[in-house]
Amino acid sequence: MTSIALQFEKQPPLLKAILAALFTRRSGFAVGAALPNIKASWCGAQVDQANLKNYLNLCQLSDDGYLPILYPHVMASTLHLNMLTDRQFPIKLLGAVHLRSHILSRRKINRDETVDIQTEIVTHRVVAKGLEFDFTTTVTSDKETIWESITTYYVQGRFGEEDAPSLRGSFTPLENPPESAQWFLDKQMARRYARITGDYNPIHISFLLAKLFGFKRDLLHAFCALATSIRHLPTVSDNEAIRIDVAFKGPLYLKNTVYLKSITNNDAHRFDLYCGTNDRPCIVGNIKLVPEDSTLV
Repeated sequence: MTSIALQFEKQPPLLKAILAALFTRRSGFAVGAALPNIKASWCGAQVDQANLKNYLNLCQLSDDGYLPILYPHVMASTLHLNMLTDRQFPIKLLGAVHLRSHILSRRKINRDETVDIQTEIVTHRVVAKGLEFDFTTTVTSDKETIWESITTYYVQGRFGEEDAPSLRGSFTPLENPPESAQWFLDKQMARRYARITGDYNPIHISFLLAKLFGFKRDLLHAFCALATSIRHLPTVSDNEAIRIDVAFKGPLYLKNTVYLKSITNNDAHRFDLYCGTNDRPCIVGNIKLVPEDSTLV
């Protein structure tokens, strides 16, 4: 198995990764092969305060002096892009779908705090209509793990005999849940989020290109809608450990109203987000308090 370590001492380059995503030829994933073990790290990472302000405004979040629970993912996004567009990674990133995320925040992160961020491709599995692959992201402060996630992507195709499915991210559909909030997806939201994160996937920034990829129109990044959804849920806690499990089920088309429906049970909030007239949820998730020594499995 090929092992690659990408190390950065400042914000990882964006343009190089975008060009690699567009123009680097990929070998494709061979049946029975293993993905390369690619790691990327950014030591001494600090928040771009202007970027954080733009994120708070876009996602309708208040500034309490700490990072929103999803913002470490934003900080790590250029790491992810450089890792997944490395020349040795065999899968073309265009066309890959962000399928699930699992996040464990052990405590709030001060907006001025210096942290180390590590990401790594860890595993893959063949499923009925394609391939899933997982990568981890870990945020540490003074060698203490304070935030971590497992992200799953999916690519369509035939890759051989199916493996055992992932045990993470299964949800029982909510039955007649009450509506918690609704808001409108302005046509500029996706471009604003792309400038914040560096995720310039053409389906988010161009009506015509989204149509070419088979969508009705351009759509919002799911993590942007997820951040606003969490904002509309009851506050879980200021400082306790929080876990989020979320699956992305459908497109969030711009110039549509989205509807958040949720049920609260003790310290857990189960929620679904619907878009426009679609009677199936586009995002399904759960956010809950967990013991401080919990682990992502």
